[in-house]
Amino acid sequence: MNHSTNATANDIPRWPTPDFLRFEQPNTARIADWAAGDSHNTAVDRFFGEQVAILLPVRDIVRHNVAFATDVLHHALDHGVRQVLVLGCGMPTGPIWRHQATLAQPGIRAVYVDYDPVVTAACTLARQQHPNPASEILTADLRDPDTVLASTAVRTTLDLAQPVLLLATAVLHHVPDQHKPADILARYRDALVPGSYLAVSHLTTPDKPEDHLRLSAALNLYCSIDQPLTDRSRRALNHWLSGLDPVPVGHHNDPFLHCVAARVPDADARDR
Repeated sequence: MNHSTNATANDIPRWPTPDFLRFEQPNTARIADWAAGDSHNTAVDRFFGEQVAILLPVRDIVRHNVAFATDVLHHALDHGVRQVLVLGCGMPTGPIWRHQATLAQPGIRAVYVDYDPVVTAACTLARQQHPNPASEILTADLRDPDTVLASTAVRTTLDLAQPVLLLATAVLHHVPDQHKPADILARYRDALVPGSYLAVSHLTTPDKPEDHLRLSAALNLYCSIDQPLTDRSRRALNHWLSGLDPVPVGHHNDPFLHCVAARVPDADARDR
């Protein structure tokens, strides 16, 4: 197969892509990179991140997210899955990028999706450290699953007739309710065959009133930079993967982050 360095989805996304090339404005991907302790960020990202950190334990949230993604990835690989589709891969400090040596092993295929061209450019450079000819970095909007799934990157890299690990960690809380994130995830879920895995981590509504106030203040900060976040209840997030087999991976939840993973059951199990 002939894989390009960076692919573009076949069709124009249905929603406009924010201008992430404006480095004078804080950016969620770079803020997350700062929280992870890396350097793919600017002074404005660091300043904004420090404001958020006054309200939320952002580094703990990142640590829990990384631990969750690590557990799910190794669980899926240990159970024979050799294909990975990462939605909202983020900067090279994202959870999945910590395992590039593993994902570059022969026989493993991967597609990394992000709609920020700065992010995908950084990921393209980072991938050179662990080259894998059976991987693609796709610049596309995950909110348009039909375009992502029909893209050349996905069609030529992944075999959707075989099990896939779909990772959507710390990304769907960037999708507002009006874009129907549950329906978006359901469309990806419908494209997966039995034996596939789904993993979602998401900002969640905390139980304690004082934590709820802190979260609300932090969400207001993100609204101030026109990159809003949406928290959702644990019950709603669990419902997104209802009907699937829960995956016995370690739980790395904290008051502000909910993690849930599941396996698409075999056809005979679903018929029983």
